[in-house]
Amino acid sequence: MIHLVILHQLVTLRLHKILQKSSTKLGGVTDKSSRTQKNLVKLSNILESYGDSGQRDFSITQIGRVSSSSGGPGYEAIRATRNKHYRTLIEAWASYYQTNKKETSKA
Repeated sequence: MIHLVILHQLVTLRLHKILQKSSTKLGGVTDKSSRTQKNLVKLSNILESYGDSGQRDFSITQIGRVSSSSGGPGYEAIRATRNKHYRTLIEAWASYYQTNKKETSKA
């Protein structure tokens, strides 16, 4: 249980670092950085709910579908080269749920 609490804290710290970088990279608080920060928080909440439901496919395609249907950033936004912060957040949550971004192959 303590292990999960520590992992959750690490994911939360990672989210805060990503938010700080996005604000700094975009030149402080602007409409764009504010929207990015809101989307990061929204995506983080979606990823937490998704993982808590027992899902373990954290592929960009699957998360794009789930996020889009929940009002978060869609596949194209997550996949875009300039939006590495979304993929970093997905990787952090995948690590928290002890899986990776790719769906495990079904034999």
